[in-house]
Amino acid sequence: MRIPTLAPRQALKHFLIVATAFGVSACGSDNDDTPLPDPEPTPEILSYDVMLEGNQEVPMVETEQSAMASVTVNETDMMVMAEMDLSEVDGVTSAHIHSGEVGTNGPVAFGFSDADENGVWEIENESITSEQHEGLLSGQWYINVHTDSFPDGELRGQLLTDTQSVHVFTLSGKQEVPGVETDAHGQGYLLHDSDDDALTLNVWTWDLTATAAHIHHAEAGINGDVVVGLEASTDTEGLWQLPSDAVLGSDAITALGMANLYVNVHTDAHPEGEIRGQILPANYSLVLFDLSPGQEVPRIDSEATGLGYATLNTGSGGLRLNAWAMNMETSAAHIHQAPIGENGDVAIGLEESMDHDGLWQTPENTALDADTQTLLLSGGHYVNMHSESFPNGEIRGQITPAPWDVLAFSLSGSQEVPALDTQAEGDGYAMVNTVAGDIMLVVHTRNLDTASAAHIHAGIAGSNGDVVVGLEQDEGSVSTWRLPADTSLDMETLAQLLDAGHYVNVHSPENPGGEIRGQILTPMHVMFPLMLSGDLEVPMVETSASGQGAFTLNTHTESLRGAFTTSGLTSTAAHIHQAPAGENGDVVLALDATDEGYMVPADTMLTDELEAIMLDGGHYVNVHSAAFPNGEIRDQIDL
Repeated sequence: MRIPTLAPRQALKHFLIVATAFGVSACGSDNDDTPLPDPEPTPEILSYDVMLEGNQEVPMVETEQSAMASVTVNETDMMVMAEMDLSEVDGVTSAHIHSGEVGTNGPVAFGFSDADENGVWEIENESITSEQHEGLLSGQWYINVHTDSFPDGELRGQLLTDTQSVHVFTLSGKQEVPGVETDAHGQGYLLHDSDDDALTLNVWTWDLTATAAHIHHAEAGINGDVVVGLEASTDTEGLWQLPSDAVLGSDAITALGMANLYVNVHTDAHPEGEIRGQILPANYSLVLFDLSPGQEVPRIDSEATGLGYATLNTGSGGLRLNAWAMNMETSAAHIHQAPIGENGDVAIGLEESMDHDGLWQTPENTALDADTQTLLLSGGHYVNMHSESFPNGEIRGQITPAPWDVLAFSLSGSQEVPALDTQAEGDGYAMVNTVAGDIMLVVHTRNLDTASAAHIHAGIAGSNGDVVVGLEQDEGSVSTWRLPADTSLDMETLAQLLDAGHYVNVHSPENPGGEIRGQILTPMHVMFPLMLSGDLEVPMVETSASGQGAFTLNTHTESLRGAFTTSGLTSTAAHIHQAPAGENGDVVLALDATDEGYMVPADTMLTDELEAIMLDGGHYVNVHSAAFPNGEIRDQIDL
């Protein structure tokens, strides 16, 4: 017999009241003096509705799939039953109830039967021990769904009482104030029981050697005092936990519910903190974004930069946003309403902090209605910071929730292959969903009213490639081109685009092959234009030969890509050498020959040392020929 789900989301205790009626004869019965039997004991039933998602997996899983399960426990008979509809989940291989606290993996306690014809998986009348029962009451049971894509588990949900809640969060260098560029990252899982304010916290870190970790008190984008120190696990590398005797005061518990606590992990390299994670209740969203001159419409030339941190309470609509400006004297700052690559009206004016130079914040008690929340979480707002030098805005940052990334790039004739001398130019702006592949892109051109077509092409910097998707000209402006609505890329194409493997090309009747072009770059990419000539050789070479192209360097992955064409020479080899301008140096990397010139070999990765030297202008490209075996044309690799 299946016991139905008896409660909504959180676990509730129910008592089944059984009414028993007894018939009694009016007279003459031999049983008049027979005592009535004791009624059957009323079973005590615990009932749970469990939401399963990828973010409770350890480590977390990025997935758009989810599921719901119902679990009932008869505490009188010590039996468990469960039901889970996985008909809409792809690739399910098995499902279990496991024993394990939040943020840790544990052994299987009970297995679900295979799906019935409706895709429903079940556990029928399994006995539980008193130890398992105690673990259940303390939040140490979870359901795990395994799939072909994630054999260790794609969907997980902790079984919780109505007083328990789970807070999951990520840790990154970007959440530090100021942000830290690091490969280190982490994930945190916290269980809070409001009945007695008991806390269980497990924080996992990767790619760093931590010296300390703490919970601090401050909202996102602000640094705050230590509340309690965490302890490194003696059994598991990279795991930090609350001390067993740790007690958080009422102020800290209140801050926890308002997303005003964070975990900070310190290292020798970054003693103030290398990775940080805001502890988020389930109804809070955290949005991190960069501000740059390149996101301004039109883009401007400035050394200013900025960082934005925002938390949104999706229940109340409460918004807190902290935006920091560096290398500029800010005169005003606002939140504006408009998508990427467009200018829009002011929605909220920011206030300058009295405590921190360069910090601008939303006014106290700022709240958004439901429609505005939806628009903000879909990337429909941006922060603009103004200065006297740039009254329309010196730096701008689209407020883009994960997993969206913002890409900004310029278009010019010099990026065409071969390069063109033209007065036309342009600015490109894109938002890319790095999980689903959705992409929004807009290009604004200048001095190119005769543009006849525009496309995204596949091709690394310095080389030409095939069309991937066409852009549409705006009905109201001949200088604006957009991707069609609802454009999405497959994962392979998306990976190439995010590694600077695509470009936008705008064509004209005068230059049908393309008049201006822009390599699509992420904020981690830098591009080095190349114009090779004999004049740059040491000593100078008198030759009519030349070369043109570009390299791109991903400063996060240290991946180097790019190509260049040559003309007017019969070359024998080409290399990247290490030496500053005006000097000769040793070969660092041999380049691969192509029909038109040379390219960086596939999957080329630089060491940290070589990356630093290249960013400092310490490498050059040299093309050798039989006439000039030491090099006929050369260019320094610099910005």
